[in-house]
Amino acid sequence: MSTLFSYMSAEDYPNSKANAKRLLQERVLSIKNALQRKEITPDQARVLLEAIRTELEKTEDPSDS
Repeated sequence: MSTLFSYMSAEDYPNSKANAKRLLQERVLSIKNALQRKEITPDQARVLLEAIRTELEKTEDPSDS
């Protein structure tokens, strides 16, 4: 699983929040596909999606601008 989901946060792209958001959205699709192929459990998917949700919220934080 660690090679399947090399996790990148929004903070890895401070000058491009749109790019960071796009990358995080791609991670969501990867998780969905892995779940459908039964490569990860629903619990693992929930943990990963919660982390991504947190990162997406960071990209939308108005105080960060």
